[in-house]
Amino acid sequence: MRIPAPNSVKKLKKKIKDKELQLTETEERNRRAAESARLKSEFLAKMSHELRTPLNAIIGFAELIQSEKIGALNNEQQEYLGDILVSSKYLLQLIDDVLDLSKIEAGRLEFRPEEVDVAQLVKDVVNVLEGLREKKKLYLTTSIDKESQRAFIYPSRFKQIIYNYLSNAIKFTPEYGSIEVRIISDKDNLRLEVEDNGIGIKEEDLNKLFIEFNQLDSLISKKYPGTGLGLSLTKHIVEAQGGNVGVKSTFGKGSVFYAVLPKKC
Repeated sequence: MRIPAPNSVKKLKKKIKDKELQLTETEERNRRAAESARLKSEFLAKMSHELRTPLNAIIGFAELIQSEKIGALNNEQQEYLGDILVSSKYLLQLIDDVLDLSKIEAGRLEFRPEEVDVAQLVKDVVNVLEGLREKKKLYLTTSIDKESQRAFIYPSRFKQIIYNYLSNAIKFTPEYGSIEVRIISDKDNLRLEVEDNGIGIKEEDLNKLFIEFNQLDSLISKKYPGTGLGLSLTKHIVEAQGGNVGVKSTFGKGSVFYAVLPKKC
């Protein structure tokens, strides 16, 4: 039997030691990353709660005043209160989106699918956004094929997807424009499409969509302020359930945003 030379043994021992050191460093980096993610999630959860409490109070009192139960309001006061409510609800939605993104990053976003009435989910979201639609005099239609009437999906997250797409369409469609919400399906998948005849998207900008805190250009960000969180969150929610998202658009003519979800996820 050949006995390894002393130098060979030393080199082998050094390689083993270096490997062990690399493993230890990797484990320590992973531990720190996991701890950092945990602390960030805890911080965001706590801050979200602290921010929600006064914000819900603002919304509640504004709605009480707007209802005129404590006194009549003139048209100008009603308009200002409406602006307060829209801004407050937008901020509340933004807080929820940030918290959801944090949960997704930490792998803590839960999905509890159940058999649901898809038409009712669409109707619920349309009703929530009715004020914004009416303000711009937009023509909104919905179309749900026979095979899509019922599906086994997580209702609140599906409504969140519809809300993000539809609110986006309302935002970027000019007055008196049109929007259509479609639900179609095959044996395995449920497909949501939201089509508008709004401003559309340039081909070179399509790859900038579905990215957090990203808007297409400075002119758009000035005219249509926002964070880009809605589309990014939609992408994460859909992909976490085994689905996919995308968009087809012609600049100046409109867009079709879609999301495909497995019927049983």
